[in-house]
Amino acid sequence: MSGQIENRARFASLQKGVEAEFLEVFDQTAMNYKAGYGKLFSTISSKKEREHMTGVAGPGELERKDEGENFARKSRLKLYDTSYIPVPFGGMIEATREEIDDNEYLEKLDMAKQLTRAGLTTKERHVWQVFNNAFSTTDAISKFPISRYGDAVPMCSTIHPRKDGGTAQSNASATGITLTEPNLNTGLLALYAQLLDDGTAMDTLGRVILVVPMALEKTALEIVKSDGKQGTANNDMNYYQGMNIDVVSCKYLGALFGGSDTQWFLVMPEVSKLRAIDRVALEAATSTDPDNLNVKCSVYARWTAGYHDWRGCWGSKGDGAAFSS
Repeated sequence: MSGQIENRARFASLQKGVEAEFLEVFDQTAMNYKAGYGKLFSTISSKKEREHMTGVAGPGELERKDEGENFARKSRLKLYDTSYIPVPFGGMIEATREEIDDNEYLEKLDMAKQLTRAGLTTKERHVWQVFNNAFSTTDAISKFPISRYGDAVPMCSTIHPRKDGGTAQSNASATGITLTEPNLNTGLLALYAQLLDDGTAMDTLGRVILVVPMALEKTALEIVKSDGKQGTANNDMNYYQGMNIDVVSCKYLGALFGGSDTQWFLVMPEVSKLRAIDRVALEAATSTDPDNLNVKCSVYARWTAGYHDWRGCWGSKGDGAAFSS
């Protein structure tokens, strides 16, 4: 009987030690990870099954008045709605009772690290799908649903409707212009020309970020960061070096991951409404299966990604082809 009690106590100690090691690996891996989308997307926490966002425009510009006249009564224009609906993700690894007894579970600790990284990179890939699906209203990858602004056209569209009934707006290249120095200027001018839905000018605040797949990173950096104008030996100044333009590139924007090696975007983070919403931030849990005394480590999270206004973003498919949607 004493031997049975000793075995039970011994395994309980081993079990707690293994569970603690799994959780420590999770904490260290999560702490050292830096999300690449942080410069573009605002990450917020939610306590709801879904988050509803309703945009407003206005109250427009001030009205000139004559002496003694009443002020013009101003109001704000309600825009389209957006629903952010978080979806769950998870995974699990298992160390057998025998692996724990024989101290042969260290490989599983490495798997726990990989599982944690998988959770973090799965969210990363999901968030970048907002750009990969920017020219469509459907999700290219079904497990990564995008929460979209409710105007029924793509995030980057040539026909964004205006709530006041005014002329439709575009924040996409209708000819798929490639990323070149002159075309960057074309995109910037289009970005700065965006209007609110009451026809007044959009604020153009802060920096602009040039967003590209890895295939265009070299070109983007040469355009924006070169001392002189790219592609010339005439010592022309680099117009963009004096502007507050950053370059952000990501492998998940490339063709290998459901994107494109030619697409490129301009984003004003202080104006854009790009969101990554955590209903449950990535977490880990451990348990012992009473049927076989195996120790399990699971990771779980619940998030969504999307946008609740298209303004502050502009994009080109970069393929030189006509685009209208």
